[in-house]
Amino acid sequence: MDRKITLISLDGEKLWDIDFPGWVNKILSVDDNILVADKSGVLALVSKDGYLTRVKKFDSSIYSLCVFDVNEDGRNEIIVGTEDGDTYILDDEFKRKVKIKGRGTTSVITADEESKSLFIGHFGGLLQKFQWRDKIKDFDFGESVYVLYVK
Repeated sequence: MDRKITLISLDGEKLWDIDFPGWVNKILSVDDNILVADKSGVLALVSKDGYLTRVKKFDSSIYSLCVFDVNEDGRNEIIVGTEDGDTYILDDEFKRKVKIKGRGTTSVITADEESKSLFIGHFGGLLQKFQWRDKIKDFDFGESVYVLYVK
């Protein structure tokens, strides 16, 4: 079976498509690029013209994605949550800055601009709060965390 990513204009015109190795389960628009993750653990950056510009392979399926300036350096980091419960903070070249150990598949990642925090939810009932200069804070709910809302 062919697996493709297709960009379609608002008028319904097909602009381009590219072959992709796995089943895509997360897509984010980042500046003029598209960040794509799949169930085989591939993270890719696709240019607005449809070219793969960067690819990184993880050892586990990717379940959650977020883009946020975690360390307040003026550049967004890419936050990747995996099936094995780990969360990775990457720079824009996909180089790892931080690995956060969790429990259960990383189901959702939400960023809070005001507190400069990441909230990381896991199917195993763990909620983690991460700030760049502080240690991680764990909250155990005993139930899977599917949705996070930060107000």
